[in-house]
Amino acid sequence: MQASSMARCVTCAAETELYVNGSPLCIACSDKNEAPTRKPPQSSDAGLSETNAALNAARDAYKRALQAQAEASHLKGPEGMTALFDANHQLELAAAKYQEVLREFIARTGMRRRSG
Repeated sequence: MQASSMARCVTCAAETELYVNGSPLCIACSDKNEAPTRKPPQSSDAGLSETNAALNAARDAYKRALQAQAEASHLKGPEGMTALFDANHQLELAAAKYQEVLREFIARTGMRRRSG
């Protein structure tokens, strides 16, 4: 018997891989708009490595959600529709988290868009 490595939702303690504003949150609580409040920004001494790790984790979660959406799109019937709806929701949340972490990474590294 292996121990679960999944995080626990901050609202109901259900297992989840979803993170909203840096805190684990299950789909059910996310659907109820019970998102945890945003954490205050970390000091600049907190380290780029933590931000980079968060960016990698968010990117991986986005890729998993994208793969789940692709798999759900091939399912038929009512179960397929439900699976696709859930996969689309997960993808939307993962994309928002990835965008949030990417912005933080850009802010920490001083990267800016190039015009032209």
